[in-house]
Amino acid sequence: MGVRLMVGYRMRAIRRRRGLTQAALAERAGLSPETVSALERGKHAPRADSLAALARALGCPPEQLLGLDAGVETGSGAPPGSPRREARIAEILAILRTLDDRNLDLARRLLAVLAEEEPAC
Repeated sequence: MGVRLMVGYRMRAIRRRRGLTQAALAERAGLSPETVSALERGKHAPRADSLAALARALGCPPEQLLGLDAGVETGSGAPPGSPRREARIAEILAILRTLDDRNLDLARRLLAVLAEEEPAC
């Protein structure tokens, strides 16, 4: 199954568990109902800002919509200053340095959402 379909599948499953209609999710996320429908059907992948808005509206971390939560450590993770943590930060910085200004701003906003304390879905 492709990434777009998996994101749509997860989005639909979480939305239904929350008892939301597509229209209600769209309103909460500031998107059109048509966009939510297209995303759930895997017609296109969400942009970073849309993904962040959908995750916020669903009350889950964006990585859960992307399927990146499987096998992710729970808790505080590696302690500050640990070699493993510093290596992760270096990887992220290397990726960020390759982005143009528009995508860098989207990444900044997505990171801000990830940094918020959010309940697990």
